[in-house]
Amino acid sequence: LLNWLLFGNKSEMQYSWAVIWTVIPLCYVVYAMIAGARGKIIGNTDSAYPYDFMDVSKHGKAVVTRNCFLVFLVFVLVGLLFLFIRMAI
Repeated sequence: LLNWLLFGNKSEMQYSWAVIWTVIPLCYVVYAMIAGARGKIIGNTDSAYPYDFMDVSKHGKAVVTRNCFLVFLVFVLVGLLFLFIRMAI
């Protein structure tokens, strides 16, 4: 991160990148939800979901949807923060 802040080429960055950077985490959420729906327990845990905030059987669909949206929002805001830093440097 420090290398990027100090030496990275930030001149071509665009605000739409803040959303594009969330594609991989969104794909992971879809994968984790499909895998969790199968019900196979992960490792030494008692859950089929990798994170507690994604556990549909424990929290329900509405809460999990809200939780995932909030994580998505944090990813976008961090991306925008990086873009803001780019503008300030």
